Amino acid sequence: MNGFFSLKAFLLMLLAFSFSAIVAKAEGSIQLNSRVAGAARTLLEHKEKSSTGGIKRSNPVLFIAKRGETVALASSISQSYNENGTVDIIVRYPQDGREWKFDVTQDEGYIAKPINEEAGPWYPMIGEMGNKYKPCLFKVPYDGVYEVDFMPYMEPVVNNDEAKAKGLTRTSPPIRVEADWQITVAGKDPNPELYQHENIAAWDISVFDVNDKLVNGRVFAAYLALTTED
Repeated sequence: MNGFFSLKAFLLMLLAFSFSAIVAKAEGSIQLNSRVAGAARTLLEHKEKSSTGGIKRSNPVLFIAKRGETVALASSISQSYNENGTVDIIVRYPQDGREWKFDVTQDEGYIAKPINEEAGPWYPMIGEMGNKYKPCLFKVPYDGVYEVDFMPYMEPVVNNDEAKAKGLTRTSPPIRVEADWQITVAGKDPNPELYQHENIAAWDISVFDVNDKLVNGRVFAAYLALTTED
């Protein structure tokens, strides 16, 4: 499934042009994936050096929040290429460019499996954690709109030739929605995050008000760069 009219390119174009007048909404990857067994998981692309039809294959996810609110952040990547794996999620305040960087670990901010993605963030941290994950927490300092970048495992490259020159591959078989992305490919590097390449399999941004009540509808994007891989 290669070339301009591949499914990944089609999804990117569809999202970009469909939302030219309507802003895309999603709290996270859980809203973007079918619950039908066998369906391919929709991955968030972070191919910041690539574009399709002039549309960049990476775009920040946005949220709007008020001062004093809490934002729970999580990702399926805990070992991104960025700053030796110590910066996996970046929150940015566009008005002055200020950034807050989060290091996702196995114990904090990490969505390990679909069952955890389904359960959502353990916040406020009351009662049993169960299958929920402990998120990274961002305390909102100012009213306004914030940008979020989710970092991938693999450093973005310009094209497949550059990846090959570096001994890397950009594609893998699609990840089924019901399958753990922790499952590795037989005979390959045992690191499961490697097979997400320049993508993020699962991610979440959940906004909670000053009373720690979840507020839906605060997360949006001009467009989302998505792929199912091939």
